[in-house]
Amino acid sequence: MTYRRTYTLKALKKGLGHFVDKYRWTGQGSPVPSSLIRDQQIRLTEIKNVWQFFEVWFPRNLQKGEALDVDIQWKLEDPDRKAIPFILGYH
Repeated sequence: MTYRRTYTLKALKKGLGHFVDKYRWTGQGSPVPSSLIRDQQIRLTEIKNVWQFFEVWFPRNLQKGEALDVDIQWKLEDPDRKAIPFILGYH
Protein backbone atom coordinates (compact mmCIF):
# COMPACT_ATOMS: atom_id res chain seq x y z
CA MET A 1 0.00 0.00 0.00
CA THR A 2 0.99 3.58 -0.45
CA TYR A 3 -0.25 6.37 1.79
CA ARG A 4 0.26 9.98 0.83
CA ARG A 5 -0.26 13.34 2.56
CA THR A 6 -0.08 16.68 0.80
CA TYR A 7 -0.11 20.12 2.38
CA THR A 8 0.21 23.71 1.32
CA LEU A 9 1.83 25.66 4.13
CA LYS A 10 1.80 29.43 4.47
CA ALA A 11 4.37 31.09 6.73
CA LEU A 12 2.73 33.27 9.37
CA LYS A 13 6.06 34.79 10.28
CA LYS A 14 9.51 35.19 8.75
CA GLY A 15 11.92 32.26 9.04
CA LEU A 16 9.77 29.11 8.78
CA GLY A 17 12.32 26.40 7.97
CA HIS A 18 10.56 23.16 8.84
CA PHE A 19 7.20 21.54 9.60
CA VAL A 20 6.44 18.98 12.35
CA ASP A 21 3.94 16.16 11.90
CA LYS A 22 3.26 12.67 13.29
CA TYR A 23 1.97 9.26 12.25
CA ARG A 24 1.14 5.84 13.63
CA TRP A 25 1.33 2.62 11.64
CA THR A 26 -0.36 -0.46 13.12
CA GLY A 27 0.63 -2.92 10.38
CA GLN A 28 3.93 -4.76 10.00
CA GLY A 29 7.32 -3.12 9.76
CA SER A 30 8.34 0.44 10.51
CA PRO A 31 7.64 2.51 7.42
CA VAL A 32 9.59 5.74 7.05
CA PRO A 33 8.03 8.74 5.32
CA SER A 34 9.74 10.14 2.24
CA SER A 35 9.33 13.49 0.56
CA LEU A 36 8.10 13.53 -3.02
CA ILE A 37 9.39 17.10 -3.37
CA ARG A 38 13.03 17.44 -4.22
CA ASP A 39 15.22 19.29 -1.71
CA GLN A 40 12.87 18.70 1.23
CA GLN A 41 14.37 16.43 3.87
CA ILE A 42 12.46 14.30 6.39
CA ARG A 43 13.93 13.56 9.81
CA LEU A 44 12.35 11.17 12.31
CA THR A 45 12.38 12.61 15.81
CA GLU A 46 10.78 11.29 18.99
CA ILE A 47 8.20 8.60 19.65
CA LYS A 48 5.66 9.92 22.12
CA ASN A 49 2.75 7.76 23.30
CA VAL A 50 1.75 5.92 20.10
CA TRP A 51 3.01 8.60 17.68
CA GLN A 52 6.18 8.74 15.61
CA PHE A 53 7.01 12.42 15.13
CA PHE A 54 8.96 13.72 12.18
CA GLU A 55 10.11 17.02 10.69
CA VAL A 56 10.07 18.15 7.07
CA TRP A 57 12.96 20.55 6.46
CA PHE A 58 12.79 23.02 3.57
CA PRO A 59 15.77 24.00 1.39
CA ARG A 60 15.48 27.58 2.71
CA ASN A 61 13.51 29.52 5.29
CA LEU A 62 10.23 31.01 4.13
CA GLN A 63 9.33 34.67 4.38
CA LYS A 64 6.09 35.81 6.01
CA GLY A 65 3.15 35.10 3.68
CA GLU A 66 5.16 32.76 1.42
CA ALA A 67 3.52 29.39 0.60
CA LEU A 68 5.15 26.01 0.07
CA ASP A 69 3.83 22.57 -0.93
CA VAL A 70 4.74 19.47 1.08
CA ASP A 71 4.10 15.99 -0.35
CA ILE A 72 4.89 12.96 1.83
CA GLN A 73 4.58 9.26 1.02
CA TRP A 74 4.76 6.02 3.00
CA LYS A 75 5.15 2.51 1.57
CA LEU A 76 3.16 0.22 3.88
CA GLU A 77 2.98 -3.52 4.34
CA ASP A 78 0.23 -5.50 6.04
CA PRO A 79 0.37 -9.08 4.70
CA ASP A 80 -1.38 -10.45 7.80
CA ARG A 81 -4.16 -7.83 7.54
CA LYS A 82 -3.69 -6.68 11.13
CA ALA A 83 -3.50 -2.92 10.59
CA ILE A 84 -6.20 -0.90 12.33
CA PRO A 85 -7.35 2.04 10.21
CA PHE A 86 -8.23 5.38 11.76
CA ILE A 87 -8.47 8.99 10.67
CA LEU A 88 -6.58 11.82 12.32
CA GLY A 89 -7.98 15.29 11.81
CA TYR A 90 -6.50 18.67 12.58
CA HIS A 91 -8.43 21.56 14.09
